[in-house]
Amino acid sequence: MASHDVDTVYTHHVQDQNLDHRIVTQAVVTATRPPWRGQVWSMEIPGSTDQGAGMRSPLFIPNRWERLTGEHLAAKLRAFSEAYSSEVQEHPAPRSTIKLMSRAAYWGDYVHAEYAEPFMLLRDTR
Repeated sequence: MASHDVDTVYTHHVQDQNLDHRIVTQAVVTATRPPWRGQVWSMEIPGSTDQGAGMRSPLFIPNRWERLTGEHLAAKLRAFSEAYSSEVQEHPAPRSTIKLMSRAAYWGDYVHAEYAEPFMLLRDTR
């Protein structure tokens, strides 16, 4: 990774229900061992990260939130529906548009914002 001057990596959370997501996370954690310098942040995947709760630890407990505007959220929902059309679900499923908006509003409460995206620091070797 150092050959690309990458100092921030985003990956799935280690408790994600999907095995392929957990394997990617393990690969990222392995690839970002010292002497690599930077941060590794995990993200929440609705309907996958939360489905692993109570089965493994650590739990997804965010310690950074990026504020989102309504425009940001609309762009995220458009991108999700275009790139992951087979993952879009009907309400009340966790990957329905209504639930994704509700989740963004829930996380927004943590930072006194309309919407937010949560992240959890997995590694910091700066």
